[in-house]
Amino acid sequence: MAKLNNNFKENKMKKFLLVGTTLLSLSLLVACGNTSSKNTVKSSSYKTSAVEKTKNYTLHNTDFKVPASWKEKDGKDGSAVKYFYPKEGMMLTRFAKTDETIMDQSSREAYISGLKSTPDFKNFKATGENKSSDNNYAWNISFTMDEKDYQGELVVADVAEGLLSFMIATPNNTYKNYQSDFAKICQSINFLSRDTNYDDSGTDSLSSDSGWDDSTHTFTSDDGILKIDKTEITNDYNGKPAFCVYFTLTNKGDDTAVSQILFQQLARVQQLSTNTSNDLDFAMMSLDAPENHLQDNINPNGTISGYYPFELENTSDPVAIQLQRDFQTVDTYKVPLQ
Repeated sequence: MAKLNNNFKENKMKKFLLVGTTLLSLSLLVACGNTSSKNTVKSSSYKTSAVEKTKNYTLHNTDFKVPASWKEKDGKDGSAVKYFYPKEGMMLTRFAKTDETIMDQSSREAYISGLKSTPDFKNFKATGENKSSDNNYAWNISFTMDEKDYQGELVVADVAEGLLSFMIATPNNTYKNYQSDFAKICQSINFLSRDTNYDDSGTDSLSSDSGWDDSTHTFTSDDGILKIDKTEITNDYNGKPAFCVYFTLTNKGDDTAVSQILFQQLARVQQLSTNTSNDLDFAMMSLDAPENHLQDNINPNGTISGYYPFELENTSDPVAIQLQRDFQTVDTYKVPLQ
């Protein structure tokens, strides 16, 4: 039996080494080919826009949002890989079909070993291993390529049929300019988990204890409590229709949380048309509009009230507030506009 167990572990190591090496080899191929981003260096004062528009993408039944200014292209694997280019560096998203789980320690060690074994990346390090939720792990990463030092993050999640990875790396100590963007990308991810059950209609079967109380319009999760106080249609800075979600938000985490980030972690707002279900972008309001309190730092167990304005696509199709836990939708609050 011991021999069988050792052989099983060896096979697992080989499979994860292959997955990890392929991941980094693909990123190397694109990073080397993107000379404009490779040679671009911004000063430490450069900041990405807090209200930058985003674009929706789908990769292997997984939806996520990326800043619209980041250039995108599919990898050679077609639907299995996507590459994105901010002003510096690049971000890679990849799906790898496998039965292994990133929640297993030996699997994680093998995965990281696969990344370290890529010869084009010198001194590859993955530090600060963090179990972000019940189905994904995250690391801070660093390496040297073409005599430049790169820093970034790696997130790997168990999803239906395999592993989904998001890796971002930028040169010359510029990653601090993109940490907020990458956090928002991760918070926007909505994927199908491996243990999702289906009912006869083919739709996801969600737990009856989703945390949403429709009578009080309150959603409770381990991270926070979101109460939808009211919604209204108004106009943004340019006079275009905007949808405002007025909320009361409680931080249940151990650390201080930015109100906007915590809201995005608990909910995503979409407009439902006949053919699309698009996430709505942040709306710029007039200068005399009330304070939205989205940039408030909420202390642990602290509570604040504010509102989140969104750009409407039209004023007829309903809006859906998707309540989510661990980046997965667990319930929906639909708001008719007519």
